[in-house]
Amino acid sequence: MKRISVYMLSVVFLTAGVISCGKTTRGKMVNDWNVVSSSQEYNYVSQTGEKLLVTEVSADNSYTIKTTHTSPSDSTTETTSSTLTVVENSWSIKKDGTWIWKKHLRNPSGSIQEDLITTHSGTWSFIKNNKTDEFKKNERVIFNVLLLEERQILSSDITTSTSYLTGEKSLIFSVKESGKKLLEMEYEANNLYSGSGSETQTLIKKLSVTLN
Repeated sequence: MKRISVYMLSVVFLTAGVISCGKTTRGKMVNDWNVVSSSQEYNYVSQTGEKLLVTEVSADNSYTIKTTHTSPSDSTTETTSSTLTVVENSWSIKKDGTWIWKKHLRNPSGSIQEDLITTHSGTWSFIKNNKTDEFKKNERVIFNVLLLEERQILSSDITTSTSYLTGEKSLIFSVKESGKKLLEMEYEANNLYSGSGSETQTLIKKLSVTLN
């Protein structure tokens, strides 16, 4: 089963409501949301020309993972795809400044049922703007990940937990739309790594999520 990581994030919390652009409030953020749809893109390119594109799309309680690998030696492309069942995908943003995102996926294929439960939790707050920023008040939100738990249930039940200090692993979102029952945010990471010798690697990670 493909494990899912959150890097660039675009989040939409949807029901009915009046939409304001960009700015939000603490009261509009706080809710127990359900993720009804999402899409994620992981794009890796090396200096030698190797390419790896992973897209993950969740809709109608199914989660489809598509991987496309391009080899630099002969320019051949190989694509694989698999579909999982969404058992639970919930995001709780609390008034006390904490948050929990729980994602439970199930592999329906094969003779043995396979489950992967991923839980991110930590603290959240608005980022104060300054005069040089292009953002308005309450347009940026930081989600600090303090604990990541991954539980895989197959023939055995294995749980791994990773703890982080505040600021060690965080996601900074810009708010795009906000209403009483709607919240849309975006986060993007574009990283450049140095490999062996003079090789460099570019990694762009994106994720969009709709919640209500």
